[in-house]
Amino acid sequence: MKHHLATETLLNTLGVSPLKRYGQNFLIHEPTALAMVQAARIQPNETILEIGPGLGALTQHIPFQTNPYISCEIDRTYHAFLTSTYPVNTTHILGNFIKKDAVQASVILGNLPYYVTTEILEKILRDYHGVRVAVLMVQKEVIHRIDAKVSTDSYGPLAIMVSLVSDFSFLQDVTKTHFYPEPHVVSSIFKLTMHDRYMKVDRQAFFYFIKKMFLHRRKTILNNLLPEINNREEGVSILKAAEIDENIRPEDIDLETFIRLFNKFNLVKSI
Repeated sequence: MKHHLATETLLNTLGVSPLKRYGQNFLIHEPTALAMVQAARIQPNETILEIGPGLGALTQHIPFQTNPYISCEIDRTYHAFLTSTYPVNTTHILGNFIKKDAVQASVILGNLPYYVTTEILEKILRDYHGVRVAVLMVQKEVIHRIDAKVSTDSYGPLAIMVSLVSDFSFLQDVTKTHFYPEPHVVSSIFKLTMHDRYMKVDRQAFFYFIKKMFLHRRKTILNNLLPEINNREEGVSILKAAEIDENIRPEDIDLETFIRLFNKFNLVKSI
């Protein structure tokens, strides 16, 4: 309760209220915030990027003395608050993370707004190279899509991209009462530990390709491939070269096979 009141008092001091359009549900449970930061196992001199810090629930636990820190906050009031509260060894960016150019960072932290969770995750996976680890909080239901297995209803581009660049670890659920105002959903914290097993794959091009292949997820992989090629015969040839049944659906194709298809597709298109 005291954390709830402290948050209300700070908001009143700033003369603002949580905005639904920005998905502002502030984490008020300090042990959860500390656990998120600790889960990243931040090393000295690593640059930390925090997405949507708001009132600084996570920020206050970040080691500014040894690490450069970058925040990206869309709300002008909270951006100003963060700038004045954490002025040393920090860079505070005002704006929409999704629309901003990627910055160099080793660690990414964030309690992601529910309404743009997928877009933020996609941007991290697609555009942020050089990241070692990301510890993020999302709506619990999103976890099913992030960690979805092949041949399940939740399996799609997000799960494939997560596997392409990282190893996923579920950390914990976070009850609604740990936020102000209370959201309508339970949240979950997870960690992505980045790897370079598929470093030769062009992330941006592969991401675009995968999205196209799932544009009509109930159609066969051949039917999803056809709009990207010259004719049906070429599509059949590409799938045969990639050792894929033309009648299979995209949800039944694993990451390794998609990479093989992507490579064969690019080979044909470059001729």
